[in-house]
Amino acid sequence: MTDIVNPATVTTTVETTELRVHGVHGTPPSVLLGDPFPQQVAGDSDARFYRGRGVTGNPTREAFWWSRMTSGSALRAFWLLFLPFALVNLARYALLTWDDARDGEAPADRRHPWDRLAGGLLRLTGAVLSLGLVTTTFGVSADLIIRQCGFVITCRTGHSWLNWMGAWEAGPVVLLAVVPAALVLGLFELIGRETFVHSSPGARPTWADERRFGNQEFWREAAEITVLRRLHLAACAAIVGVLTTSIGTAYGSAMIIIGIVLLVATLVLIAIRDVGRTRVVAAIAAGLAAVYAVVAVGLVAAARWSAPLASQQWEALPGTLERATDLIGESLAGLLLLLVLVVGVQSRRFRQAENHAAAPNRPPAFRPMWGGLAPAVLVSLGIGVFCAYATGIVFAVADVLGTVRPAQAAKGETLLLVGSSYWSAAIGALVAALVVTAVAAPLAAWVLGRRRTAVWWSVTSAALAVGIAVIALVDTGLGELCLVVAGVSLIAGVVAWIRGGRRPLDGETGRRPDPDYPNTPPPPSDVAVSTDEALDRVWRAWLMGRAKYRYRDVAGFLAGVAGATIVAGGAGAAARRILGGGPTQPTTDDQASNTVAMAGAAGAALAGALLLALLSLGITSYRSQAVRTTVGVAWDLISFWPRLVHPLCPPPYGGRAVIETARRAVDLVGAGRRTRSVVVLSGHSQGSVICMAAATLLAARAEKWDPISQRPPAPPGHQSDITLPEARRTITQLALLTYGSQLQWAFPRLFPCFIGFHHLRRLYERGVEGRWRSLYRETDPLGGRVLSWGDGPADRLERPGQPFLTEEQIGAAQRWGPDVRLKDPVSLTVSPDHVRPQVSGHSGYYDDPAFENVLGEVAEEAGATPWPTPRAVPSAGDGTASAAPMPSG
Repeated sequence: MTDIVNPATVTTTVETTELRVHGVHGTPPSVLLGDPFPQQVAGDSDARFYRGRGVTGNPTREAFWWSRMTSGSALRAFWLLFLPFALVNLARYALLTWDDARDGEAPADRRHPWDRLAGGLLRLTGAVLSLGLVTTTFGVSADLIIRQCGFVITCRTGHSWLNWMGAWEAGPVVLLAVVPAALVLGLFELIGRETFVHSSPGARPTWADERRFGNQEFWREAAEITVLRRLHLAACAAIVGVLTTSIGTAYGSAMIIIGIVLLVATLVLIAIRDVGRTRVVAAIAAGLAAVYAVVAVGLVAAARWSAPLASQQWEALPGTLERATDLIGESLAGLLLLLVLVVGVQSRRFRQAENHAAAPNRPPAFRPMWGGLAPAVLVSLGIGVFCAYATGIVFAVADVLGTVRPAQAAKGETLLLVGSSYWSAAIGALVAALVVTAVAAPLAAWVLGRRRTAVWWSVTSAALAVGIAVIALVDTGLGELCLVVAGVSLIAGVVAWIRGGRRPLDGETGRRPDPDYPNTPPPPSDVAVSTDEALDRVWRAWLMGRAKYRYRDVAGFLAGVAGATIVAGGAGAAARRILGGGPTQPTTDDQASNTVAMAGAAGAALAGALLLALLSLGITSYRSQAVRTTVGVAWDLISFWPRLVHPLCPPPYGGRAVIETARRAVDLVGAGRRTRSVVVLSGHSQGSVICMAAATLLAARAEKWDPISQRPPAPPGHQSDITLPEARRTITQLALLTYGSQLQWAFPRLFPCFIGFHHLRRLYERGVEGRWRSLYRETDPLGGRVLSWGDGPADRLERPGQPFLTEEQIGAAQRWGPDVRLKDPVSLTVSPDHVRPQVSGHSGYYDDPAFENVLGEVAEEAGATPWPTPRAVPSAGDGTASAAPMPSG
């Protein structure tokens, strides 16, 4: 196929195809296209392209529906349980791994040692989380269910589903104890292999070699993930073998040493540089670990095959589990502290490089979130959620089987002992929940900018905490803890009051909605809502929309609480290791026992609440498509990026969505046809990110800026591969229209090395050459500006001499170069039939009178033939709109 078209065979009419891509809520194609029965014209069961039946004219509209990749199956709702691993994987893309300040110049061939160290720490953190998952699973099955209940007659008879175990010998029960851990290993293999992206045949390049955001191979499964999956399987198999060997065998000491050597060697392989080039070593390690685990289980089962069922035979297992969980807690705390240090150094290097770069500094609205500490924040949240999962599961199972408390059981009760690490985690969860509860109200007021409310809620919560403290001092001795909570609450309220009034919000300019509705006529006498009340309603919506610039404060606070709890738990485990002792063994001190038991039970209940909530969402998703779609929203935001750090992340959809969108744009532009088409990628919310990434892929493939690699491009290996001629032909007839987008306040700040300010500027100026418009509303709680960031002419992306329609022509509230701020609502004029202004917020962009005008403007810049669409022109006085013919220029 050639990209040369004979002009004699091409008509003068250039049609426009608007390709609409929905956002996180998975808007159905019928709504996107305004057709109740759209027809699928391309794609498959996961990625579908629709067009209205019998729809003709200009522009032609298509819809890309990708939500089935995240909410198509009810089983995918249970992917929420993998949230900790997904957050750690997400942290990899938040690293400041190279200098984005130099206008996106190609990274050096050799990465900086600090970058390699940060990547190794993240991979190690993911591996330790995998070990924690397997250890918790093995402890629940082998220790709680089998050793402490199945081997005890009083506990076994009280649970009919365990009565059968009394007729078995100890050997077969050993095999049953390993089954849950084996299922987890199988889960690693199945989930790790699932993918939505078509891989190229032959050897896949490593991510370190092809790490540019605009490269098509960036979105495909990297070679590292296969290696990491094998290494994770090897490490988990080794820990299963070590734990099983502790039950007892003639070769116990030698087998434990072999398992520890295998485990340490695997962790070293995970942490080293260029892990993608160790696939043969990884395969050997996985094979050796699998053989070791099978041999260890077989030896223990053979040694106990004819032995009577008795818990004393497994007396070494609790100590081994205790040491393993302590080591995991210490490792997570140590890795988190090291990551904070390394990320802090990276952030400092990043700022220094930016200050000395020839390119202008990025605007404040695009600077890295949390001062460049975003990877540590995400990892802290991920570890915190994982600890809550583990603690909730252990205590929930123990509560079902018997009584859980660090004291002697009462007469007739079955006492189950839980490891010290889980007690510490439960108490830490209680303290963290109390702190979060005390600060939740003032923090919410701070996010909404309500100073007086923040102070009032702070004083109220502090008074409540003091009251609880008085009661606790009399009864349980927890008064000191409650007093600390009261103090934290009061301090948080004062800080919220001070900062809420003096610190400006990022992207906030102090505008109010009043100028948007000049001379609005008063409502009729029979309408209860006055114009002032309607303006107040709109102003409250503006405040809610501006709260998105402070969402990071909530996440940062939660991450700080989680990180402090994790570090405290790791320090406690280290102290127990040095000093000995812990609440695992029963105690005769009733006062201390009751206090620890009450705090631990409350903390475990709070820790398990998150797990139960996610499980209930998963179960409800089987019966409700609406709930299933809502659950998919979380993964739409988290599983966009390819897997790189942890193999147990849900299969990412971003690569498939981006490649399919770019491929469809190539097909729509066409070559050698009588009628050629201009394509406008029209993306809402998360769809705007997909459209931007697809345009970047096409522009980079067409070499609109520096080539991705000095190597010659490889021949296409799959039908979705885009050739150089196709990319060059498509990018010249491509335009972008985004609305309700997170391409300023979220993605560029969280992932500055992939979707940073200079990436957006390069795509706007050199990629699509100014053919990009973005719509936003002040009332939108999820979307905002993209191509402008202030009130001055220098605070926007704009090509010299680029013509823009005026605000009167476009029917918008205000124009900021390529950014267009829409009125919401369009008018405040009320009537008996319409007594309240309807605020659209994050939805309804297609219905705005300015949408078609902006679409026509950007399509004309791409070479489309103007279509006779009426443009809304605000009439004088009340802010309503009337129709006027669109100028042809």
